[in-house]
Amino acid sequence: MGIFKNIIRLEIGVGLIFLFEKNKLHITLEKIKDVRLKIEKDRGKKIPKIRIVDNLLLEPFEYSIFIKERLVGNFMIKRDENPTSTIMRNLEKVIRENFYDIFPLRYHDKIDLLKYYIRRIL
Repeated sequence: MGIFKNIIRLEIGVGLIFLFEKNKLHITLEKIKDVRLKIEKDRGKKIPKIRIVDNLLLEPFEYSIFIKERLVGNFMIKRDENPTSTIMRNLEKVIRENFYDIFPLRYHDKIDLLKYYIRRIL
């Protein structure tokens, strides 16, 4: 685990545990891996592993996403939604929105980012 210990955590209600049972575990973990790889490809930084834990205090179809122990997203699966797709979509969105909380910018990174945006505008 090293320096990435529990940086991103997904807490799920008991109604979502079925996504992580034997017969669906492999598929769900592959989708999480795909989300991480997609962001890694776009951003050029290795996304830390995502810790998944059940939380009995959440509603059955509720889930929360934490980055560095800070709640950054709390969601509820609706009846007409595909749970896996919805969780992956929100997980990707939250990681992208909080990318610089996972990887704080150093001074030279800020300069490079500014140059990148200036080139895009011109």
